[in-house]
Amino acid sequence: MRHRRKMVFPTPHPSEHKTLAPIAIANHLLNCSRRRFYLIVIVVASIVFFVLIPTDKLLLLAVDLPTAASTINRAAFNSSDERGILTLTSEYPHPIIIATVRGYVDDAGCKDGSYWRRQQQRHGIGERDLAKITILSSSTADASTADEGTSLIQVGNPEKITNNSTNTTSTDNAMWRTKFRLDLAAPKYLPTYNVQCYTVDYRVEYVNAESALADFPPKSCSFRGTPTFHRIWQTHEFNNDSKSNARDNWIVRSSTANKNWQWTGIADDSSNCPSWKKQRPYSIVIIGDSQPSYTCHHLLYGLTGDNEIDSSHPKVRCVQIKQTLQNQTTFDRYAQELQNSKEDVIIFNPSGLWEAAYGSLNVFRDNFERLLSFIPIERRNAKSKYRQYFMLAPTTAVHPINYPELWKDDKKWSMTQSRVRAINSMGKDLVLKKAGMHKSMSYDTVSISILPAPWDFITLSREEDPMTPTDMRHFNVSTNEMLLTSMLCKLDQMIANDG
Repeated sequence: MRHRRKMVFPTPHPSEHKTLAPIAIANHLLNCSRRRFYLIVIVVASIVFFVLIPTDKLLLLAVDLPTAASTINRAAFNSSDERGILTLTSEYPHPIIIATVRGYVDDAGCKDGSYWRRQQQRHGIGERDLAKITILSSSTADASTADEGTSLIQVGNPEKITNNSTNTTSTDNAMWRTKFRLDLAAPKYLPTYNVQCYTVDYRVEYVNAESALADFPPKSCSFRGTPTFHRIWQTHEFNNDSKSNARDNWIVRSSTANKNWQWTGIADDSSNCPSWKKQRPYSIVIIGDSQPSYTCHHLLYGLTGDNEIDSSHPKVRCVQIKQTLQNQTTFDRYAQELQNSKEDVIIFNPSGLWEAAYGSLNVFRDNFERLLSFIPIERRNAKSKYRQYFMLAPTTAVHPINYPELWKDDKKWSMTQSRVRAINSMGKDLVLKKAGMHKSMSYDTVSISILPAPWDFITLSREEDPMTPTDMRHFNVSTNEMLLTSMLCKLDQMIANDG
Protein backbone atom coordinates (compact mmCIF):
# COMPACT_ATOMS: atom_id res chain seq x y z
CA MET A 1 0.00 0.00 0.00
CA ARG A 2 1.18 3.52 -0.64
CA HIS A 3 1.18 4.65 2.96
CA ARG A 4 2.34 1.46 4.64
CA ARG A 5 5.86 1.58 5.99
CA LYS A 6 7.98 -1.29 4.74
CA MET A 7 9.74 -3.20 7.54
CA VAL A 8 13.31 -4.27 6.80
CA PHE A 9 15.00 -6.86 9.02
CA PRO A 10 18.80 -7.16 9.30
CA THR A 11 20.53 -9.96 7.47
CA PRO A 12 24.15 -11.08 7.62
CA HIS A 13 26.51 -8.99 5.53
CA PRO A 14 27.45 -10.66 2.22
CA SER A 15 31.03 -11.00 3.44
CA GLU A 16 29.86 -13.20 6.29
CA HIS A 17 28.42 -15.70 3.81
CA LYS A 18 31.82 -16.03 2.18
CA THR A 19 33.91 -16.37 5.33
CA LEU A 20 31.71 -18.29 7.76
CA ALA A 21 30.69 -21.92 7.39
CA PRO A 22 26.97 -22.72 7.85
CA ILE A 23 27.52 -24.08 11.38
CA ALA A 24 29.57 -21.04 12.35
CA ILE A 25 26.84 -18.73 11.04
CA ALA A 26 24.24 -20.57 13.12
CA ASN A 27 26.39 -20.28 16.24
CA HIS A 28 26.97 -16.63 15.48
CA LEU A 29 23.21 -15.95 15.29
CA LEU A 30 22.45 -17.88 18.49
CA ASN A 31 25.23 -16.21 20.45
CA CYS A 32 24.20 -12.71 19.48
CA SER A 33 21.23 -11.60 21.60
CA ARG A 34 20.04 -8.96 19.15
CA ARG A 35 20.04 -11.30 16.18
CA ARG A 36 18.42 -14.03 18.26
CA PHE A 37 15.66 -11.58 19.12
CA TYR A 38 15.09 -10.71 15.44
CA LEU A 39 15.03 -14.39 14.52
CA ILE A 40 12.34 -15.10 17.11
CA VAL A 41 10.27 -12.12 15.89
CA ILE A 42 10.46 -13.34 12.29
CA VAL A 43 9.42 -16.88 13.21
CA VAL A 44 6.47 -15.73 15.35
CA ALA A 45 5.28 -13.22 12.75
CA SER A 46 5.47 -15.87 10.03
CA ILE A 47 3.37 -18.30 12.08
CA VAL A 48 0.71 -15.66 12.76
CA PHE A 49 0.36 -14.39 9.22
CA PHE A 50 0.90 -17.55 7.20
CA VAL A 51 -0.53 -20.27 9.47
CA LEU A 52 -3.22 -18.75 11.66
CA ILE A 53 -4.60 -16.41 8.96
CA PRO A 54 -5.72 -18.04 5.67
CA THR A 55 -3.75 -16.86 2.71
CA ASP A 56 -6.83 -15.78 0.78
CA LYS A 57 -7.74 -13.43 3.64
CA LEU A 58 -4.44 -11.56 3.73
CA LEU A 59 -5.21 -9.17 0.86
CA LEU A 60 -8.71 -8.49 2.19
CA LEU A 61 -7.21 -7.62 5.56
CA ALA A 62 -4.87 -5.12 3.92
CA VAL A 63 -7.75 -3.54 2.02
CA ASP A 64 -9.77 -3.00 5.21
CA LEU A 65 -6.99 -1.04 6.92
CA PRO A 66 -7.30 2.79 6.94
CA THR A 67 -4.32 3.15 4.64
CA ALA A 68 -6.34 1.47 1.92
CA ALA A 69 -8.21 4.73 1.44
CA SER A 70 -5.47 5.88 -0.94
CA THR A 71 -4.88 2.79 -3.07
CA ILE A 72 -6.81 -0.38 -3.84
CA ASN A 73 -5.05 -3.08 -5.82
CA ARG A 74 -7.89 -5.59 -6.09
CA ALA A 75 -9.39 -4.15 -9.25
CA ALA A 76 -8.89 -5.21 -12.81
CA PHE A 77 -9.64 -3.81 -16.25
CA ASN A 78 -11.76 -5.84 -18.61
CA SER A 79 -12.41 -4.30 -22.02
CA SER A 80 -15.71 -4.75 -23.80
CA ASP A 81 -16.61 -5.04 -27.46
CA GLU A 82 -20.00 -3.45 -26.81
CA ARG A 83 -20.41 0.02 -28.24
CA GLY A 84 -19.98 2.77 -25.66
CA ILE A 85 -19.52 0.33 -22.75
CA LEU A 86 -16.80 0.47 -20.08
CA THR A 87 -16.43 -2.68 -17.99
CA LEU A 88 -14.81 -2.68 -14.58
CA THR A 89 -13.97 -5.62 -12.30
CA SER A 90 -13.55 -4.62 -8.66
CA GLU A 91 -14.60 -5.46 -5.11
CA TYR A 92 -17.66 -3.23 -5.34
CA PRO A 93 -20.93 -4.15 -7.10
CA HIS A 94 -22.12 -0.54 -7.52
CA PRO A 95 -19.05 1.70 -7.64
CA ILE A 96 -19.00 5.28 -8.86
CA ILE A 97 -16.28 5.69 -11.45
CA ILE A 98 -14.64 8.74 -12.98
CA ALA A 99 -13.57 8.62 -16.63
CA THR A 100 -11.44 11.00 -18.68
CA VAL A 101 -11.70 10.82 -22.48
CA ARG A 102 -8.90 12.40 -24.52
CA GLY A 103 -8.91 12.89 -28.27
CA TYR A 104 -5.62 13.03 -30.15
CA VAL A 105 -4.15 12.72 -33.63
CA ASP A 106 -2.27 9.55 -34.53
CA ASP A 107 -1.10 9.47 -38.14
CA ALA A 108 -0.07 5.83 -37.77
CA GLY A 109 -3.53 4.74 -36.70
CA CYS A 110 -4.94 4.07 -33.23
CA LYS A 111 -2.53 1.93 -31.26
CA ASP A 112 -3.26 -0.10 -28.16
CA GLY A 113 -2.98 1.38 -24.69
CA SER A 114 0.48 0.05 -23.86
CA TYR A 115 1.94 1.56 -27.05
CA TRP A 116 0.32 4.93 -26.33
CA ARG A 117 1.61 4.98 -22.75
CA ARG A 118 5.15 4.19 -23.91
CA GLN A 119 5.00 7.01 -26.45
CA GLN A 120 3.75 9.38 -23.78
CA GLN A 121 6.61 8.47 -21.44
CA ARG A 122 9.33 8.54 -24.08
CA HIS A 123 8.25 11.32 -26.43
CA GLY A 124 5.65 13.37 -24.56
CA ILE A 125 2.96 12.46 -27.05
CA GLY A 126 0.39 13.35 -24.42
CA GLU A 127 1.01 16.99 -25.33
CA ARG A 128 -0.76 16.29 -28.62
CA ASP A 129 -4.14 15.88 -26.89
CA LEU A 130 -6.63 18.08 -28.72
CA ALA A 131 -9.86 17.46 -26.81
CA LYS A 132 -10.70 16.31 -23.30
CA ILE A 133 -13.68 15.68 -21.06
CA THR A 134 -14.01 14.10 -17.61
CA ILE A 135 -17.27 12.50 -16.43
CA LEU A 136 -18.44 11.10 -13.08
CA SER A 137 -20.76 8.12 -13.29
CA SER A 138 -24.19 7.82 -11.71
CA SER A 139 -26.53 4.92 -11.05
CA THR A 140 -29.30 6.72 -12.93
CA ALA A 141 -29.40 9.71 -15.26
CA ASP A 142 -29.74 12.69 -12.94
CA ALA A 143 -30.46 16.29 -13.84
CA SER A 144 -26.87 17.41 -13.43
CA THR A 145 -25.71 15.36 -16.41
CA ALA A 146 -28.70 14.35 -18.51
CA ASP A 147 -29.61 17.91 -19.50
CA GLU A 148 -26.08 18.47 -20.82
CA GLY A 149 -26.24 15.59 -23.30
CA THR A 150 -23.46 13.60 -21.60
CA SER A 151 -23.70 10.78 -19.08
CA LEU A 152 -21.86 7.78 -17.69
CA ILE A 153 -24.42 5.42 -16.20
CA GLN A 154 -24.22 1.95 -14.67
CA VAL A 155 -26.26 -0.48 -16.75
CA GLY A 156 -27.63 -3.91 -15.96
CA ASN A 157 -26.92 -5.91 -12.83
CA PRO A 158 -23.33 -6.45 -11.65
CA GLU A 159 -21.98 -9.94 -12.26
CA LYS A 160 -20.56 -11.72 -9.22
CA ILE A 161 -17.22 -13.44 -9.77
CA THR A 162 -15.81 -15.81 -7.13
CA ASN A 163 -12.13 -16.10 -6.32
CA ASN A 164 -10.69 -18.91 -8.42
CA SER A 165 -8.10 -19.71 -5.74
CA THR A 166 -10.78 -20.95 -3.32
CA ASN A 167 -13.89 -23.09 -3.46
CA THR A 168 -15.92 -20.71 -1.32
CA THR A 169 -18.54 -18.31 -2.64
CA SER A 170 -18.50 -16.01 0.39
CA THR A 171 -18.85 -12.27 -0.12
CA ASP A 172 -15.30 -11.74 1.15
CA ASN A 173 -13.88 -13.53 -1.89
CA ALA A 174 -16.23 -12.06 -4.47
CA MET A 175 -15.32 -9.65 -7.21
CA TRP A 176 -17.91 -7.84 -9.28
CA ARG A 177 -17.99 -7.07 -12.97
CA THR A 178 -19.92 -3.84 -13.54
CA LYS A 179 -20.78 -2.19 -16.85
CA PHE A 180 -21.17 1.53 -17.56
CA ARG A 181 -22.61 3.15 -20.68
CA LEU A 182 -20.85 6.28 -21.88
CA ASP A 183 -23.16 8.61 -23.82
CA LEU A 184 -20.93 11.14 -25.49
CA ALA A 185 -20.72 12.87 -28.85
CA ALA A 186 -17.33 13.37 -30.47
CA PRO A 187 -16.20 17.02 -30.55
CA LYS A 188 -17.28 18.64 -33.80
CA TYR A 189 -15.15 21.77 -33.61
CA LEU A 190 -11.38 21.51 -33.80
CA PRO A 191 -9.82 24.32 -35.88
CA THR A 192 -6.69 22.47 -37.00
CA TYR A 193 -7.19 18.71 -36.89
CA ASN A 194 -9.89 16.10 -37.03
CA VAL A 195 -9.51 13.90 -33.96
CA GLN A 196 -8.81 10.33 -35.07
CA CYS A 197 -8.31 8.45 -31.81
CA TYR A 198 -9.47 8.59 -28.21
CA THR A 199 -8.08 7.22 -24.99
CA VAL A 200 -10.37 6.47 -22.06
CA ASP A 201 -8.86 6.41 -18.56
CA TYR A 202 -11.13 5.49 -15.66
CA ARG A 203 -10.98 4.40 -12.04
CA VAL A 204 -13.21 3.65 -9.05
CA GLU A 205 -13.71 7.02 -7.37
CA TYR A 206 -16.24 6.07 -4.65
CA VAL A 207 -17.32 2.70 -3.28
CA ASN A 208 -21.03 3.38 -3.81
CA ALA A 209 -23.53 6.23 -3.97
CA GLU A 210 -24.66 5.87 -0.37
CA SER A 211 -21.22 6.39 1.14
CA ALA A 212 -20.33 9.11 -1.38
CA LEU A 213 -23.41 11.14 -0.38
CA ALA A 214 -23.10 10.60 3.38
CA ASP A 215 -23.24 13.72 5.57
CA PHE A 216 -20.33 14.69 7.81
CA PRO A 217 -19.11 12.88 9.84
CA PRO A 218 -19.25 9.81 7.59
CA LYS A 219 -18.92 6.31 9.01
CA SER A 220 -16.05 5.55 6.65
CA CYS A 221 -14.08 7.11 3.84
CA SER A 222 -15.71 6.36 0.50
CA PHE A 223 -12.84 7.63 -1.66
CA ARG A 224 -10.60 4.88 -2.95
CA GLY A 225 -8.44 6.32 -5.74
CA THR A 226 -7.82 3.00 -7.43
CA PRO A 227 -5.37 2.49 -10.29
CA THR A 228 -6.46 4.00 -13.60
CA PHE A 229 -7.42 1.69 -16.45
CA HIS A 230 -6.81 2.56 -20.06
CA ARG A 231 -8.22 1.73 -23.46
CA ILE A 232 -8.25 3.12 -27.01
CA TRP A 233 -11.52 4.10 -28.71
CA GLN A 234 -12.44 5.31 -32.14
CA THR A 235 -15.24 7.70 -33.02
CA HIS A 236 -17.74 4.99 -33.99
CA GLU A 237 -17.69 3.67 -30.39
CA PHE A 238 -19.38 6.78 -29.00
CA ASN A 239 -23.08 6.65 -28.18
CA ASN A 240 -23.83 9.92 -29.92
CA ASP A 241 -27.44 9.38 -30.96
CA SER A 242 -29.54 12.48 -30.16
CA LYS A 243 -26.58 14.06 -28.41
CA SER A 244 -26.02 17.06 -30.65
CA ASN A 245 -25.40 19.41 -27.70
CA ALA A 246 -22.81 17.14 -26.08
CA ARG A 247 -20.06 18.91 -28.00
CA ASP A 248 -20.39 21.82 -25.57
CA ASN A 249 -18.95 19.68 -22.77
CA TRP A 250 -15.48 19.22 -24.23
CA ILE A 251 -12.48 21.42 -23.64
CA VAL A 252 -10.07 21.69 -26.58
CA ARG A 253 -6.93 23.43 -27.68
CA SER A 254 -6.62 24.83 -31.14
CA SER A 255 -3.21 23.42 -32.14
CA THR A 256 -0.16 21.62 -30.83
CA ALA A 257 1.59 24.97 -30.61
CA ASN A 258 -1.12 26.41 -28.37
CA LYS A 259 -1.08 24.71 -24.97
CA ASN A 260 -4.12 26.59 -23.64
CA TRP A 261 -7.36 24.67 -23.28
CA GLN A 262 -10.73 26.32 -23.91
CA TRP A 263 -14.33 25.28 -23.52
CA THR A 264 -15.92 24.36 -26.85
CA GLY A 265 -19.17 26.05 -25.89
CA ILE A 266 -17.65 29.38 -26.92
CA ALA A 267 -15.43 28.13 -29.73
CA ASP A 268 -17.87 28.85 -32.57
CA ASP A 269 -18.53 32.36 -31.28
CA SER A 270 -15.04 33.15 -30.03
CA SER A 271 -14.67 36.01 -32.49
CA ASN A 272 -17.72 37.67 -30.93
CA CYS A 273 -16.53 37.21 -27.33
CA PRO A 274 -14.20 39.88 -25.97
CA SER A 275 -11.32 38.83 -23.74
CA TRP A 276 -12.21 38.16 -20.12
CA LYS A 277 -9.79 41.01 -19.30
CA LYS A 278 -11.88 43.58 -21.16
CA GLN A 279 -14.11 45.78 -19.04
CA ARG A 280 -17.83 45.08 -19.47
CA PRO A 281 -20.52 47.77 -19.53
CA TYR A 282 -22.41 45.97 -16.77
CA SER A 283 -21.31 45.66 -13.15
CA ILE A 284 -20.77 42.32 -11.37
CA VAL A 285 -20.59 41.08 -7.80
CA ILE A 286 -19.50 37.49 -7.09
CA ILE A 287 -20.58 36.12 -3.70
CA GLY A 288 -19.38 32.76 -2.40
CA ASP A 289 -16.78 30.80 -0.50
CA SER A 290 -13.13 30.27 -1.45
CA GLN A 291 -13.18 29.13 -5.10
CA PRO A 292 -15.71 31.75 -6.33
CA SER A 293 -13.62 34.31 -4.47
CA TYR A 294 -10.41 33.19 -6.20
CA THR A 295 -12.14 33.39 -9.59
CA CYS A 296 -13.44 36.88 -8.80
CA HIS A 297 -10.05 38.15 -7.64
CA HIS A 298 -8.47 36.77 -10.82
CA LEU A 299 -10.96 38.89 -12.76
CA LEU A 300 -9.89 41.91 -10.73
CA TYR A 301 -6.27 41.10 -11.52
CA GLY A 302 -7.06 40.88 -15.24
CA LEU A 303 -8.79 44.28 -15.19
CA THR A 304 -6.39 46.17 -12.95
CA GLY A 305 -3.06 44.30 -13.09
CA ASP A 306 -3.10 44.49 -9.29
CA ASN A 307 -2.57 41.10 -7.65
CA GLU A 308 -3.28 42.34 -4.12
CA ILE A 309 -6.21 40.78 -2.27
CA ASP A 310 -7.71 44.22 -1.53
CA SER A 311 -7.58 45.47 -5.14
CA SER A 312 -10.78 47.07 -6.38
CA HIS A 313 -12.57 48.03 -9.58
CA PRO A 314 -15.70 50.16 -10.10
CA LYS A 315 -17.44 47.40 -12.08
CA VAL A 316 -16.42 44.31 -10.06
CA ARG A 317 -16.90 43.44 -6.39
CA CYS A 318 -15.87 40.22 -4.60
CA VAL A 319 -17.57 39.00 -1.42
CA GLN A 320 -16.19 35.93 0.34
CA ILE A 321 -18.45 34.18 2.86
CA LYS A 322 -17.39 30.98 4.64
CA GLN A 323 -19.20 28.30 6.67
CA THR A 324 -22.44 26.45 5.88
CA LEU A 325 -25.85 28.10 5.60
CA GLN A 326 -26.77 26.38 8.85
CA ASN A 327 -24.50 28.94 10.52
CA GLN A 328 -26.79 31.90 11.22
CA THR A 329 -24.07 34.51 10.70
CA THR A 330 -23.28 33.02 7.28
CA PHE A 331 -26.96 32.90 6.32
CA ASP A 332 -27.49 36.52 7.37
CA ARG A 333 -24.51 37.72 5.30
CA TYR A 334 -25.80 35.98 2.17
CA ALA A 335 -29.31 37.33 2.77
CA GLN A 336 -27.97 40.87 3.21
CA GLU A 337 -25.97 40.71 -0.03
CA LEU A 338 -28.89 39.35 -2.05
CA GLN A 339 -31.21 41.94 -0.58
CA ASN A 340 -29.00 45.01 -0.91
CA SER A 341 -26.58 44.49 -3.83
CA LYS A 342 -27.01 47.13 -6.54
CA GLU A 343 -24.78 45.59 -9.24
CA ASP A 344 -26.31 44.60 -12.58
CA VAL A 345 -25.24 40.95 -12.22
CA ILE A 346 -25.24 39.16 -8.85
CA ILE A 347 -23.48 35.79 -9.11
CA PHE A 348 -23.83 33.77 -5.92
CA ASN A 349 -22.75 30.35 -4.73
CA PRO A 350 -24.17 29.43 -1.31
CA SER A 351 -21.06 27.93 0.31
CA GLY A 352 -21.14 24.82 -1.86
CA LEU A 353 -17.71 23.51 -0.86
CA TRP A 354 -18.46 24.06 2.82
CA GLU A 355 -21.81 22.31 2.46
CA ALA A 356 -20.12 19.36 0.73
CA ALA A 357 -17.51 19.02 3.46
CA TYR A 358 -19.53 19.69 6.61
CA GLY A 359 -23.19 20.30 5.78
CA SER A 360 -26.35 18.23 5.71
CA LEU A 361 -27.99 17.86 2.30
CA ASN A 362 -31.52 18.01 3.71
CA VAL A 363 -30.78 21.04 5.88
CA PHE A 364 -29.10 22.76 2.92
CA ARG A 365 -32.23 22.38 0.80
CA ASP A 366 -34.40 24.08 3.44
CA ASN A 367 -31.90 26.88 4.13
CA PHE A 368 -31.26 27.62 0.47
CA GLU A 369 -34.97 27.81 -0.33
CA ARG A 370 -35.39 30.25 2.55
CA LEU A 371 -32.39 32.27 1.33
CA LEU A 372 -33.91 32.77 -2.12
CA SER A 373 -36.82 34.63 -0.55
CA PHE A 374 -34.43 37.54 0.10
CA ILE A 375 -34.03 38.24 -3.63
CA PRO A 376 -35.97 41.48 -4.21
CA ILE A 377 -38.83 41.64 -6.68
CA GLU A 378 -37.79 45.11 -7.91
CA ARG A 379 -34.41 46.33 -9.08
CA ARG A 380 -32.36 48.12 -6.40
CA ASN A 381 -30.62 50.52 -8.79
CA ALA A 382 -33.29 52.34 -10.77
CA LYS A 383 -30.70 54.37 -12.70
CA SER A 384 -29.20 51.34 -14.45
CA LYS A 385 -30.31 50.61 -17.99
CA TYR A 386 -30.10 46.84 -17.37
CA ARG A 387 -32.33 44.44 -15.59
CA GLN A 388 -30.82 43.01 -12.41
CA TYR A 389 -29.65 39.43 -12.89
CA PHE A 390 -29.41 37.05 -9.93
CA MET A 391 -27.50 33.99 -11.09
CA LEU A 392 -26.59 30.81 -9.24
CA ALA A 393 -23.01 29.69 -9.94
CA PRO A 394 -22.70 25.91 -9.54
CA THR A 395 -20.10 24.62 -7.09
CA THR A 396 -16.86 23.63 -8.82
CA ALA A 397 -15.61 20.03 -8.86
CA VAL A 398 -13.44 18.38 -6.23
CA HIS A 399 -10.62 15.91 -6.98
CA PRO A 400 -9.74 13.78 -3.92
CA ILE A 401 -6.95 11.98 -5.78
CA ASN A 402 -4.96 15.24 -5.59
CA TYR A 403 -4.96 14.92 -1.79
CA PRO A 404 -2.79 11.87 -0.99
CA GLU A 405 -3.21 12.29 2.77
CA LEU A 406 -7.01 12.31 2.58
CA TRP A 407 -7.33 9.03 4.46
CA LYS A 408 -5.74 10.72 7.49
CA ASP A 409 -8.07 13.75 7.37
CA ASP A 410 -11.49 12.60 8.52
CA LYS A 411 -12.81 16.19 8.30
CA LYS A 412 -12.45 16.09 4.50
CA TRP A 413 -13.94 12.66 3.85
CA SER A 414 -17.38 14.13 3.11
CA MET A 415 -16.05 16.44 0.41
CA THR A 416 -16.98 14.24 -2.53
CA GLN A 417 -17.95 15.11 -6.08
CA SER A 418 -21.19 13.19 -5.58
CA ARG A 419 -22.16 15.60 -2.79
CA VAL A 420 -21.15 18.57 -4.94
CA ARG A 421 -23.42 17.22 -7.68
CA ALA A 422 -26.30 16.79 -5.22
CA ILE A 423 -25.89 20.37 -3.92
CA ASN A 424 -25.82 21.75 -7.47
CA SER A 425 -28.90 19.76 -8.44
CA MET A 426 -30.85 21.00 -5.39
CA GLY A 427 -29.77 24.57 -6.02
CA LYS A 428 -30.76 24.45 -9.70
CA ASP A 429 -34.21 23.02 -8.92
CA LEU A 430 -34.92 25.68 -6.29
CA VAL A 431 -33.66 28.56 -8.47
CA LEU A 432 -35.78 27.42 -11.42
CA LYS A 433 -38.79 27.17 -9.10
CA LYS A 434 -38.14 30.71 -7.84
CA ALA A 435 -37.65 31.98 -11.39
CA GLY A 436 -40.97 30.47 -12.45
CA MET A 437 -42.73 32.24 -9.60
CA HIS A 438 -41.17 35.59 -10.62
CA LYS A 439 -42.13 35.10 -14.25
CA SER A 440 -45.72 34.18 -13.40
CA MET A 441 -46.01 37.42 -11.37
CA SER A 442 -44.55 39.52 -14.24
CA TYR A 443 -41.53 40.85 -12.35
CA ASP A 444 -39.52 41.88 -15.42
CA THR A 445 -36.95 44.17 -13.75
CA VAL A 446 -35.32 41.26 -11.90
CA SER A 447 -34.16 38.05 -13.58
CA ILE A 448 -33.39 34.87 -11.64
CA SER A 449 -31.54 32.06 -13.39
CA ILE A 450 -28.57 29.69 -13.36
CA LEU A 451 -25.20 30.87 -14.62
CA PRO A 452 -25.11 29.72 -18.27
CA ALA A 453 -21.69 28.10 -18.15
CA PRO A 454 -20.96 24.43 -17.27
CA TRP A 455 -18.64 24.94 -14.32
CA ASP A 456 -19.10 21.31 -13.35
CA PHE A 457 -17.86 19.95 -16.69
CA ILE A 458 -15.05 22.49 -16.99
CA THR A 459 -13.63 21.88 -13.51
CA LEU A 460 -14.08 18.09 -13.69
CA SER A 461 -11.67 18.18 -16.62
CA ARG A 462 -9.13 20.31 -14.74
CA GLU A 463 -7.81 17.74 -12.28
CA GLU A 464 -4.22 18.53 -13.32
CA ASP A 465 -4.54 22.26 -12.54
CA PRO A 466 -4.80 22.58 -8.74
CA MET A 467 -3.81 25.78 -6.97
CA THR A 468 -1.21 23.79 -5.04
CA PRO A 469 0.01 20.24 -5.83
CA THR A 470 -2.16 18.60 -3.14
CA ASP A 471 -5.22 20.86 -3.48
CA MET A 472 -8.43 18.94 -4.14
CA ARG A 473 -10.85 21.88 -4.35
CA HIS A 474 -9.11 25.12 -5.49
CA PHE A 475 -7.97 25.70 -9.07
CA ASN A 476 -5.05 27.56 -10.55
CA VAL A 477 -4.80 30.35 -13.11
CA SER A 478 -5.63 28.28 -16.20
CA THR A 479 -8.95 27.03 -14.82
CA ASN A 480 -9.97 30.41 -13.44
CA GLU A 481 -9.38 32.01 -16.83
CA MET A 482 -11.42 29.28 -18.54
CA LEU A 483 -14.28 29.84 -16.08
CA LEU A 484 -14.15 33.60 -16.58
CA THR A 485 -14.02 33.28 -20.38
CA SER A 486 -17.06 30.99 -20.55
CA MET A 487 -19.00 32.92 -17.89
CA LEU A 488 -18.48 36.41 -19.33
CA CYS A 489 -19.06 35.29 -22.92
CA LYS A 490 -22.40 33.78 -21.99
CA LEU A 491 -23.35 36.83 -19.92
CA ASP A 492 -22.51 39.10 -22.87
CA GLN A 493 -24.78 37.09 -25.15
CA MET A 494 -27.62 36.87 -22.63
CA ILE A 495 -27.63 40.60 -21.78
CA ALA A 496 -27.36 41.54 -25.47
CA ASN A 497 -30.37 39.33 -26.29
CA ASP A 498 -32.40 40.85 -23.44
CA GLY A 499 -31.52 44.37 -24.55
